[in-house]
Amino acid sequence: MAATMLVACHSNSFKINGTIDGAKDGDTLYITYDLGHGTPSDSFYVKNGTFSYEGKTDTTQLGVIYHKRQIDISSTFFLEPGEIDIHLSNVPEKQKVSGTKVNEQWQLLVDSINMFSKKLNDMSAQLFSQSFSEEAQVALQTQMTNTQGKMCQCIMGFAERNITNELGYFLVNLYDEQYISDSNRLKLIEMMPINMSNRPQIQQMKKILNARSNSKLSDFTMRDVNGNLLSLLAEIKKNKITVIDFWASWCGPCIHEMPEVIKMYNQYQPMGLGIIGVSLDSNEAAWKNAIVSLSLPWTHISELNGWNNSMINAYGIRSIPYTMIVNKEGKILQKGLRGQQLADAVRQYLNEK
Repeated sequence: MAATMLVACHSNSFKINGTIDGAKDGDTLYITYDLGHGTPSDSFYVKNGTFSYEGKTDTTQLGVIYHKRQIDISSTFFLEPGEIDIHLSNVPEKQKVSGTKVNEQWQLLVDSINMFSKKLNDMSAQLFSQSFSEEAQVALQTQMTNTQGKMCQCIMGFAERNITNELGYFLVNLYDEQYISDSNRLKLIEMMPINMSNRPQIQQMKKILNARSNSKLSDFTMRDVNGNLLSLLAEIKKNKITVIDFWASWCGPCIHEMPEVIKMYNQYQPMGLGIIGVSLDSNEAAWKNAIVSLSLPWTHISELNGWNNSMINAYGIRSIPYTMIVNKEGKILQKGLRGQQLADAVRQYLNEK
């Protein structure tokens, strides 16, 4: 009985054993579970390149340990009962977590994503820094698409294997449609334990996914750059295929990809392609200036209310750039494509009879 009591008493204890690069004795480290604002819940100090922290927890939750003054020295981990080993570094590839089941799986996924990301970055740099024949460009772009596909399969595999623990729950919430398709996300939700699938965030996600599964686009009315109210469905009827491009003047990745979007528009507009830019700007002048400075010749609409946009909320879009391809009847053909994948899909639909 005494042994049983002892085990039960310590079953919810945790201890973090840490090492750190580039820190001095007495440097402060913070721990937070507030991922939105980073408000610290506790602090501790570095001594001889090490740190430790212990306590009790009845749950598994996502946390971050970070350096007070050097915020690039940080690590994401899962707080759960057991001994957790963490190595902090300002080099992402050197940051490591281990010791408990969920953290071991998390580190395996991080290592895999880092590997795929390096391959994609190397291929992207090669594509833009060297002169290739058209055939070689297509071959390299195909290789990039295949690598992206393998990374998505990897993420889905980790989510499936961990769907009964907090890592699986986290992955379902973390990765957008570019990495986990709507159908796969619904599959993962069905695999969750009932106490997890009944969480309000998952219930709201199911509502959004069911709404998005409706292949017919709902109508939305927003103002264009001249202040005129435009009906989305009325605009798409003017084209054989329309790409709805969600963007903003403050979105770096959106601006970076615009030259390729312009190239796609110029190439396929004579064949019936239209683009409607839906901006998440709240500053009208910044929105209009970006359209002019980037020379974006297609239709632009916005509610000028930032992320509080009716279309963004209706379809649960959590990151931009984001695209939808629709036909003139408003049928949603593809969602979440970017770059060459988007251009390839546009060409395919325009060539259909």
